[in-house]
Order: sequence, then structure tokens, then C-alpha cells
Amino acid sequence: MRSAALAALMLLPACDKVFHFGAGFAVSGFVTEVTQSRPMGCAAAVVVGLAKEAVDFIPDPFDLAATIAGGCVGPKVMRAE
Repeated sequence: MRSAALAALMLLPACDKVFHFGAGFAVSGFVTEVTQSRPMGCAAAVVVGLAKEAVDFIPDPFDLAATIAGGCVGPKVMRAE
């Protein structure tokens, strides 16, 4: 039981990055649909990621990177033609 709890704790940082990726993906996908501009969607994810890290007690550049990565992939997938 103890090893399962330890394994779960070790996976939390990776899981957190998946959530950041998903948030960037969602923000950029929404903004891309509204503005019909892929660069605006990506830029929106960058702004949201920077704002979120600015209010964190301990900012994590890898969280920001995951948010931006999701934001740059989101418009490509949402508007694939």
C-alpha cells in the first residue's frame, strides 16, 4: 500500500503537466474558433499561462511550457484542414 501511494505521488507532477497542456489546448482552441486566427489562439494560451504562473506561490517554468505547448497544438488540431 505504501509503495502505491509513493508511486501516485511521483506521478502527480507529470499529471499536472497534462492538465496544463489541456488548459492551453482548450484556451487556444476556443480563441481560434472565435477569432478565426491560429496565432491569436496560441497567443491567448501564452498569456493565460504567464498569468497563471504569475499568481503561483512557486512558479514552474515547465507548467508554462506545457500550457504553451498545448496552446500551439490546439489551433492546429481544431482547425485542421
